Amino acid sequence: KDITVSGIVTAVKKGTTKNGKPFATVSIEDYTDSFKTTIFSDSLVNFANYLSVGYLLMIKGKVQQKQFNNSQELEFKITGIHLLSEVREKLVKKIQVKITLSALSEKIINEMQQLAEANKGKTLLKFCVFDPVEKISVELFSRKYRINVSHEITEYLERLDIEYKIE
Repeated sequence: KDITVSGIVTAVKKGTTKNGKPFATVSIEDYTDSFKTTIFSDSLVNFANYLSVGYLLMIKGKVQQKQFNNSQELEFKITGIHLLSEVREKLVKKIQVKITLSALSEKIINEMQQLAEANKGKTLLKFCVFDPVEKISVELFSRKYRINVSHEITEYLERLDIEYKIE
């Protein structure tokens, strides 16, 4: 199963296996829990730069049966690590704003345009305008604007109770 976790690196212990291969044991914490995982060989070479106490990370991995063990034990195999501060910029591909036809106004259109101009970036901006009474919708995307999905934009949408989805 694929799992994504985020947190702060609280401890890193590096060592060498009996066979002379490097490994590191890393402890990650968030507001609710902590976990410890061990990274071996090739994965360690790929992710060593992220293994510093205090780094805020998003870690992707797979829970799978241990490879070199015939038991039913499971392990967390890391497949990717990103600095949390760069996740939004690197991984967010589009934002879809879903708004009812009755809520759509010239004021909201102008405010969204101003936000898009103030938050230029690489993320595709899509809209879904729907009429719940008639049960019809139309999906649109902006050819003019690509945005940076900033806190300012998400705060604006939440304040107006406008539904959005980030992918």
